[in-house]
Amino acid sequence: MDTPKRLLVVGDGSVFGRLKDWLFVEKFEMTTVPGGMEALTMLRQGGLPHLVVLDLDLHDMDGLDLCRELQQYGDLPVVVLVRDDVPGQAARVLQYADDYIRLPVDPDELVMRIRRILSRVKNFDYAGGQVVELCDFLAVDYVQRRVIVDGIERRLTPIEMALLQVLVRYDGQVVSAETLMERVWRNGRRFRDPNVLRVHIHRLRAKLRRPNGDPVIRTERGVGYLFAAC
Repeated sequence: MDTPKRLLVVGDGSVFGRLKDWLFVEKFEMTTVPGGMEALTMLRQGGLPHLVVLDLDLHDMDGLDLCRELQQYGDLPVVVLVRDDVPGQAARVLQYADDYIRLPVDPDELVMRIRRILSRVKNFDYAGGQVVELCDFLAVDYVQRRVIVDGIERRLTPIEMALLQVLVRYDGQVVSAETLMERVWRNGRRFRDPNVLRVHIHRLRAKLRRPNGDPVIRTERGVGYLFAAC
């Protein structure tokens, strides 16, 4: 990793306190907040981190509810801490998160899982500032779910934002329909319908056309979709 990756860690400080020095040594920047509401406020005010680590046992809201809220910000990577004494918790977590790790936390294992998830991310522009310029006519605000196309603001749905985020990460490469569906509809296999995907891609494509009317999302028939804005 060329530059430190920002982690937002949500939960009781007693669980995460001993991890801070460890993650610093491993070249991560770690910000800790105790509850879900504080986490959402931080995202709205400071932009997105590279990855979120959260404990399901929060003082102010259910951890799974926070996972659902985080899905509103597109394809934001999430790792969740689970407890062995809660039946079925791990299975429920994987409906909304990329991975989980059991408590008590093994720092080596946590770092390994974080690195593995981030290694799949090809473009980290979603993290940091709220407005990211993708090219001279197109910018995206991942926090507010909006794009600015040739100076005109357009709102995106959570699904459209998640699709855009995945496509931008693979800028210039074809992303298979299966990969898009797995990333965007993680919490329900029954929604992974290529026809439904085509409808959402069509709507997103209409919002992102170049000033001359050409689309920035191309369909590669039988393969998937390609984002090529610039």
